[in-house]
Amino acid sequence: MTTADDRYLPGSPSKRLLTSVRRTLKGYGMRPHNLTLWRDTWAWALAVRNSYLFHQRWPNANEIAAQYVTLLLADMRATPGFRLPFRATEKQTPAVQARLAAAAGRALPGAQTTEPKLLPPAEPPAA
Repeated sequence: MTTADDRYLPGSPSKRLLTSVRRTLKGYGMRPHNLTLWRDTWAWALAVRNSYLFHQRWPNANEIAAQYVTLLLADMRATPGFRLPFRATEKQTPAVQARLAAAAGRALPGAQTTEPKLLPPAEPPAA
């Protein structure tokens, strides 16, 4: 993906912000190759930017990079070729199990969960 492609991103982010997001991803050994995911990430960041009422500002570079990684992981999960083999899920070290268990408790804010929400018990009317 070239910088010429960046001219057509949603919201026309600044070159400085683009460079900062790419630098953040590069720190984790990643480069945005999938143009569709890259554009979806910037559309998501634009929606966050437009959600501020008085002073519209872009999310910081770390947040945008995290959005890209989230979309990338969702895309990888939907692709059958990227699933862990049975043996890899069966033979996990205690450190890996602890890290995955800690990550499983964290979900995106506002994400739909399959667990029903329980209502608190109703209070009897005061006499």
